[in-house]
Amino acid sequence: YRTAKTTMVVGKQRMPESRCYFYQDLMLPVLLDSLRGDWQANELARPLARLKAMDNNGLLRRTLAAWFRHNVQPLATSKALFIHRNTLEYRLNRISELTGLDLGNFDDRLLLYVALQLDEER
Repeated sequence: YRTAKTTMVVGKQRMPESRCYFYQDLMLPVLLDSLRGDWQANELARPLARLKAMDNNGLLRRTLAAWFRHNVQPLATSKALFIHRNTLEYRLNRISELTGLDLGNFDDRLLLYVALQLDEER
């Protein structure tokens, strides 16, 4: 019951235009929802918070989200953002500098991905 209830809450937040939500489609956000307000969520969000503090217009956050949405594929991401591949590389390097995380490292990528997921629920 709790899983279904949380799926509905998270689904309404993330997909307000939809009326039908499936746990399989929202599994990670539903599981992360239980961390909301806890110290673990704050720790996971810390690198993204550093990025957002220095990213005045949200450009770097949007770039990072698009990069993950396109499975960290530079060509697909740069096409989706209508930018040159070198521009994407510059932005990703800037994200690494600001967060202190290495985007070439899987654990660091995962931290940023989870932080983005938590940020979308706020």
